[in-house]
Amino acid sequence: MSPEGCSKSPIPVPRDFLLLIALLMALLGMAVDLPLPAFPFIREAYGLPEDSTLVGQSITYFFLGMALPQAAYGPISDRFGRRPVLFFGLAVYVFSSVAAALSPNLSLLLASRFLWGVGAAASRVVVVALVRDCYSGAQMARFMSLVFALFVMVPVFAPSLGSLLMMVAPWPVVYWFSTAFALLIAVWVYFRLPETLPPQRRLPLRLGPVTRAVGRVLTTRVTALNTLASTLLLTSFTSYIASSELIVSEVFDRKDQFPIIFGLGASAAGVGSLLNGRLVTRLGLGAVLKGGLVWYLSCAGLLLATALWGNGRPSFWVWYPLLGGVLLGNMLLFPNLNTIALGPLGEIAGTASSVTGALSTALSAALAAVVDSIMEGSVVPLSAAFFGGGLLAAGLVVLSRAQSVLDSAEEAQVE
Repeated sequence: MSPEGCSKSPIPVPRDFLLLIALLMALLGMAVDLPLPAFPFIREAYGLPEDSTLVGQSITYFFLGMALPQAAYGPISDRFGRRPVLFFGLAVYVFSSVAAALSPNLSLLLASRFLWGVGAAASRVVVVALVRDCYSGAQMARFMSLVFALFVMVPVFAPSLGSLLMMVAPWPVVYWFSTAFALLIAVWVYFRLPETLPPQRRLPLRLGPVTRAVGRVLTTRVTALNTLASTLLLTSFTSYIASSELIVSEVFDRKDQFPIIFGLGASAAGVGSLLNGRLVTRLGLGAVLKGGLVWYLSCAGLLLATALWGNGRPSFWVWYPLLGGVLLGNMLLFPNLNTIALGPLGEIAGTASSVTGALSTALSAALAAVVDSIMEGSVVPLSAAFFGGGLLAAGLVVLSRAQSVLDSAEEAQVE
């Protein structure tokens, strides 16, 4: 593959470009997954009870910080180029990770994590724009598949890396490591990544296009319903990440095994994503979405039944394999729901993608905070969130497909 779609300025060779894009995506994974093993030590440092869910809110605040800036970074990068926005995001990322490492109390830690999300959102948005600048069609799909193959390794190994770091230094080391990681990437970007958006392709920065995109997202039923369905699934997924350490250590009494257990769950999600790419090509989007919903609801239903049967503390060897099935099912649904949601908005796909991402991330983070607050040593709330969210999402998908058929019939009648 060659980056033929880039600006006339030479960019790194494809192998370097691939690794750099994967590392930029890994910034998000590092910020979320690396600190998870440090949660017990953070509770102790801030004088919180061992079963407190407050530290898990650092994940929720991070995602809240990521939400709204996504809608702004896309248009700004279209106007000023990719590099300025990326450097701004990296600067905020570094500053906030240092602030998190030095936070004397939980309130300042949560504020730092919110700001950290603001910085991480820039790399998330710009990565897609960078790849879109350089590739299109099947080339872009293949490139992003390779990127994800590297990116999926982050949640598998990050908790283990966090545990290793804390063997040689106090818990803030997980935040200092993120600082150093971001600084190294910033240096690499400065020397190895030229601007991929030439001046002649830049767009004026106007509020109108963003406002119209928000209006289109909210008033196009297929888009709104599938975005809401994706949000419901993202809610339980976000809640799981935030509460995973507490579930493994408090509910299942396997604190020392947390990095391995979390890594296995992340591997199941990675398998689902890679499997989705193959199945969509062979079977089509609709068939995979339908099969994914059946798989997801089956696993989530059994997950909830197992949790209820075990009074909130079921057998680890039953509940966690079912959770792996749910996480795999998530990845059979997320990409396809987003694809369907953006289908009617092809002419404003970039801005619409930023808007749907912002709305979905903000709402799911807020709902996840509610789920986290009622965990209290039981997996029933999380299991119910997976199953209940899945049922509602399935209903929204059915409504959106029915609405799509009605819209097509009306268009045919008009013609």
